[in-house]
Amino acid sequence: MNNSYKEYFIQGSFTDNRLQVRFEQPISIPRNAKIELKMITYDFSPSTGYLNRGHSFSIDLPIKLNQVNGGTDRGFERKILVNVPPSEPPNLDTTDGLLPTTARRTYEPYQSIIHHLNNNEMSINEFSIIVSDMFSIAPPTDDIDTASIYFVIRL
Repeated sequence: MNNSYKEYFIQGSFTDNRLQVRFEQPISIPRNAKIELKMITYDFSPSTGYLNRGHSFSIDLPIKLNQVNGGTDRGFERKILVNVPPSEPPNLDTTDGLLPTTARRTYEPYQSIIHHLNNNEMSINEFSIIVSDMFSIAPPTDDIDTASIYFVIRL
């Protein structure tokens, strides 16, 4: 069994809810590899109700997750890298108008989130991460500014 892996720590700024990641040299992703998300930290400009909202971060690599939309039984397929849940406790809110100018959320799952890629061997020099509201496919209400993501590609 091959347990080798490559670690990646990416940082960047979002433009129109998209983080474009480019590598100086192409990276090789072996056939049927696994992506293991270790941690994500992101800064955003919050709006009222931000503590009750979660965010989804999708990636344009061949991972798949079915998600149910808005309480209906119909699911839709998205390439979700991670869903970051609302803050705990979820019923907190700032309704007195005293919103922070910037908020930071860090999500480090107790166990890594593992995605099995359905791919042939490939070489890439860029990919995109797109953020949306966790409970729908709509753009987030909060403006996501920057993110730091630590993940591993297992061979």
